[in-house]
Amino acid sequence: MLHTVSFVSALELQTIRRIIQLKTEGANKSQIARKLKLHRATLNTYLARLAATGKPLESLLDWSDEALAQVAYQEEHTNQPDARLLELQELLPVYLKQLNAIGVTRQLLWQEYRAVYPDGYGYTQFCEHLSRSRKQRDTTMRLEHQPGWLLQVDFAGKSLSYCDRSTGEVVECPVLVCILPYSGYAYVEALESARQEPLFNALSRCLDFLGGVPRSISSDNMKQYVIRNSRYEFTFSELVNQ
Repeated sequence: MLHTVSFVSALELQTIRRIIQLKTEGANKSQIARKLKLHRATLNTYLARLAATGKPLESLLDWSDEALAQVAYQEEHTNQPDARLLELQELLPVYLKQLNAIGVTRQLLWQEYRAVYPDGYGYTQFCEHLSRSRKQRDTTMRLEHQPGWLLQVDFAGKSLSYCDRSTGEVVECPVLVCILPYSGYAYVEALESARQEPLFNALSRCLDFLGGVPRSISSDNMKQYVIRNSRYEFTFSELVNQ
């Protein structure tokens, strides 16, 4: 049983449960495939496996994840990957590299993929394969945070903009993002510029918004107050040292 479950992701089990729910509610195959962004061949495979149990669909919703995993997983598919998987595996390194670019999202990459491969994976399975490939490639370190100890501060990679109605000029606004990593609670503000004065005023408003002061504030060597950094020592601007 443990061997079987290890091949089935939580996302896949969730997809199977949604298929059962939608089918019992009267949705047809086209509606289910469109709603869950599944390839029709994938949906037909799941429905065939569910039907092979000989049980009413309503009763399958009460099954455990382990039991549903037995339905979802078939040994013969592990040794014979379909053409869609082979095609996607060749593209994954390129997609992972593109995902690091500003403004590129998984949704955009999936739309690009389906434009070339209209019979390819749906959005859910595309993201699942993308996540698996990233986990295999990347080495990560788990960081433990305590409540209220740290505030992480940085500018977003892409600025916002607005049009000055009096002049017609398009004005870009750097976006400051402040996050408490323990809870993920965030403060975001578009600034008139990235200079020291607007930055420090925004940080003051952030602390007012949070209702307190963290033990420390961390940033990625923001040039507004770090003049020079070395392996052993940082040189801060005069304003910060005051």
